[in-house]
Amino acid sequence: MNRAELASAICELAVYLRAHSTESLAQRRRVLMDAGGRDVSIQDLTAVLDARPDLIRSWWSYLEDQRSSDGWVLSARTNDSATTEWTLSIRHGKDPLTFTSQTDAFAALIARIADLPHVKRQPHGS
Repeated sequence: MNRAELASAICELAVYLRAHSTESLAQRRRVLMDAGGRDVSIQDLTAVLDARPDLIRSWWSYLEDQRSSDGWVLSARTNDSATTEWTLSIRHGKDPLTFTSQTDAFAALIARIADLPHVKRQPHGS
């Protein structure tokens, strides 16, 4: 797979795991990383999500299905200037990441769930 195909496959993880319930996230992640997924950047993921916004719905469902006490949380709120802010954090963690773009927030989430090597697991080193 080339880099664009790998970025697409990583963005499709939530859909893939729902369709292949016997395969774990760790197993699928290993396959993608062995195929070259380590070279995929957050910008590559953002490009996929820009082209396929339907994938964001699948990630909302994925997050809702997570029961882990230490999993990722993504929330949205409208600030005083009437713009939406997206906050990504580890459940019960501190130092969340804040985004003004839904696509950027989901790309950051996906990069962390996919455990891309160049992305910090903890927001801001917390």
